Parts: sequence; structure tokens; C-alpha cells
Amino acid sequence: MAPSAPRWGDRLLFAALGALVGFAGAWVALDGRHAHVPQPPAMAMDDPHAGVPGAPPLGANAGAPAAGGASFDRAAWQRLQDAQAAATAKPDDYDALVQLGNAAYDAHEYAQAIEAYERALKVRPGDPNVMTDLGTAYRNEGKLDEALSLFRKARAANPSHWQSLYNEVVVLALDKHEHDAADAALARLKKEHPGLPAIENLERQIGAAH
Repeated sequence: MAPSAPRWGDRLLFAALGALVGFAGAWVALDGRHAHVPQPPAMAMDDPHAGVPGAPPLGANAGAPAAGGASFDRAAWQRLQDAQAAATAKPDDYDALVQLGNAAYDAHEYAQAIEAYERALKVRPGDPNVMTDLGTAYRNEGKLDEALSLFRKARAANPSHWQSLYNEVVVLALDKHEHDAADAALARLKKEHPGLPAIENLERQIGAAH
């Protein structure tokens, strides 16, 4: 979503699976976990945190559900507990902080994810994957302008970083409804990354939202 701490940017921020369900918030599409270590477009749907399918709808951060509830993910909460322990033991360790951010994001604890990603970026600034994951977490907290700013910073750090541009389209088109700006960003995404599987899904979601 992969080699380094975040299993590939896991947060391509938003995808909209299941009736805009996953469109939810993170079009962090990719199969597994976060924006880190992007893979070639053909394999891009390998990680979920940089912004494609899987996250809950915007504003759906409800905290930890009661154990046994329909939406309770025991494994995700265990990963979060483990990541918290690792980050506590090594408070300035970049990989531990990114893993904590990823685990918190997966548990829909976006405020905690934001804190962890921001701490990681203080240790090692400029990582476009972590900036994108941070942006998707902000997006899921309803802080759209902060999210867009981070996606654009990620693109400035790495102009070929498609996840950040993808997530920018999501926020512009589906959250802010700034269609002219979204169309321009989408056209750029299609030109720079032709054949990217995530684009077709994104266009369907945008069409359904109109």
C-alpha cells in the first residue's frame, strides 16, 4: 500500500468501494496499507493508505466500537496497541512513528494518526508517502484545505507521485465540489499516468456524484 515502515503509502486516500463506502475517505487505494514506497502503476492497487478504497465516509470517525460490535476490527485494534507500545519505547524512531500512524489510520483513529505522522515528518521531513497519508487522515477529519496542502507538498517533493494527485482529485471533486479544478487535476493524472487502474474507479465515483 513494500519495504519501509509504511507498507507503501497505504493511504492513497480514497477509493470508493461499496457504494461510496470506501470512497469513504481514503482513496488510499492500494492493497494494503499506506502511501509509502509506491509501486509501478500496474501494481499500484497494492496498498491502501495513500488514498483509495477502504476508509469510512468523510466524518465517520467514531472511535473504538464496543467489542463484539459489527464494525469492531479486533486485529486492527491489536495492531494499534502494538504500534503504540513500539512508539513509546522508541519515541523518536521514524519507522515506529509511521507504523503507529498506519495502525491508527486503519483503526479509524485519525487524530492519533495525524499526530504520529506529524511526529514522523519532524524526524524525517519530505517523504511524499507520509505526507499523503497525513493528508488523507486530515481529509477524514474534515480538514480539507489541510489535506490539499499536504497533497501538493507531496507532489512538490516528488512530481511523479500519483497517489497525492489522485487524492487531490478526490477532495476537489467529491468533497469540495470544485469541478473545474478537479477536472484539470484529473486530466493531468490521466496524462501523466495513463492506464492507472485507479483512475477508472475514480471517474465512476465522480460521475455518480454529479
